[in-house]
Amino acid sequence: MTDPSITYFPVGNGDTSLIQLSNGFHILIDCNITNDSKNESDDATYNVRNHLLSVLKKEKDVPYVDAFILTHPDEDHCRGFGETFYTGDPSAYSYKHKKEGLIRIDELWFTPRIFSPHEKDMCDTAKIIRKELRARRN
Repeated sequence: MTDPSITYFPVGNGDTSLIQLSNGFHILIDCNITNDSKNESDDATYNVRNHLLSVLKKEKDVPYVDAFILTHPDEDHCRGFGETFYTGDPSAYSYKHKKEGLIRIDELWFTPRIFSPHEKDMCDTAKIIRKELRARRN
């Protein structure tokens, strides 16, 4: 057993938080993960992806988060989802995906209503998440 902890990542505007429970369960709330060298305040961007890869559990050498919670589909709460996490059929996760460092998500926690008010102006990243949610639901 490990001590439970919460990590609030320094991602500027938006959120990315990792909850680690004492039983080893990892819950990620939102993601604002960029590949930029600078953020809005001109400070060096914290490498959230590398941090996650260093602390997450692995199953058959595949990094995974037990649950991902999307609070709402604004860009600063889902940026980098498609580049950081594996989407698609879990049985199709391959050596290529592992080499790219894509993180598997076991469970997506959300309410479908979060997308309703944003249908007309939804960012591309939110559309990726919505597609993954619909595929998992089906």
